Amino acid sequence: MLSMKTCREISRLTSESRYRRLAAGERLGLTLHRLLCRPCRRFARQMQMLDQSIAAWRERERDATIR
Repeated sequence: MLSMKTCREISRLTSESRYRRLAAGERLGLTLHRLLCRPCRRFARQMQMLDQSIAAWRERERDATIR
C-alpha cells in the first residue's frame, strides 16, 4: 500500500533527485505528493532555478577562462 509522504521526505527526495535516479516508488510518491502540495511544487521549482543558475554561472566562468 502506498502512503502519503511528508513534506520533509519530499524535500529530501527532491534534493536527492538532482544527484541520483530515484526508484520508481520514490518517483511516484514524489509526483503524487506534489500534485496535492503547493509548497513542495514551489520548492521543486526553486531547486530547478538554482540548478539552472549554477549551470549558467559555470558556463560564464568557463567562457571567461577560455578568453
